[in-house]
Amino acid sequence: MNEQLIGLVDKLAVKLGVAVEILWAALIKQAYVSNIVNLVAFFILAAISIWGFKFVSNKTKDGGEWDNLDSGGIAWLFWGAYTIVIALIICLNLSGTVSGIINPEYWALKEILGAVK
Repeated sequence: MNEQLIGLVDKLAVKLGVAVEILWAALIKQAYVSNIVNLVAFFILAAISIWGFKFVSNKTKDGGEWDNLDSGGIAWLFWGAYTIVIALIICLNLSGTVSGIINPEYWALKEILGAVK
């Protein structure tokens, strides 16, 4: 680490009342935990979107409960809006999550810089 970064880590460690080595090791461990939780959340949100597609599809098919109702179109609209929002969330956060798992030191560095600012 360069001297400016070491100074930032020292400041944060003093602020938290722990040694720099302990802080750095904890942040590296937290990188894996946080980013794996993010991945699990992404998969859950994607699974809900897939389940929603199947649910709405079954309800609006010929002979389904919503076959002759306008609510079928509204259901597809809500499913589409949900899916677009979830896709955007996943796309915007996936690179940071993957880089946090592959390179936890980079994730820890970003956390430190964010905390010190």
